[in-house]
Amino acid sequence: MSAFTLRSLPALLDHPELSSVRHLLDVGGGDATTTSHLVRRHPDLRVTVFDLPSVSGLAEDTTADLGDRVRHHPGDLFEDDFPTGVDGVLFSHLLEIFSGEQIVALLTKAYQALPAGGRVFVYGYHVSDDETAGIFSARLSLYLNVLASGQGMAYPARDYENWLGMAGFEDVRTTSGLPYEHGLTYGVKK
Repeated sequence: MSAFTLRSLPALLDHPELSSVRHLLDVGGGDATTTSHLVRRHPDLRVTVFDLPSVSGLAEDTTADLGDRVRHHPGDLFEDDFPTGVDGVLFSHLLEIFSGEQIVALLTKAYQALPAGGRVFVYGYHVSDDETAGIFSARLSLYLNVLASGQGMAYPARDYENWLGMAGFEDVRTTSGLPYEHGLTYGVKK
């Protein structure tokens, strides 16, 4: 996934919606590839990477040169509360591996962790609204269904928009047509 992340990352880094966030929670941030690029691009941004304890060591190695701008919070996405004190929550290349019910649960946890005015961002592969997949989405769906969890797939933007609404977010929008069949769906906690 890191290779796809690196290729698709510029569209996320340059998205204007991220410019208002000062402290971002990178849920399932893995080895902190996305976090390290975000922090280098946005000099006032701080990021907390939340992932399994076994993965947090990888993230610490990746971000060692970034000092106190990056914190690591080991935990289980479904069992532990999300860290608070953030004004943005990012799910980058993560939600695709889960079922719709699991995605709503994670988005609800994000909603609970955010203050009023906080933002949530879902970045990843999107299939078209008629659910026809491009080559990347088709391959990704196969990977997600067979190898990763047996439950996920490449979802259309309208699914993420609906799930964000179910979790309580408002002003939900999607920027689609990003490179490598990506989209960014985002919403605000009122």
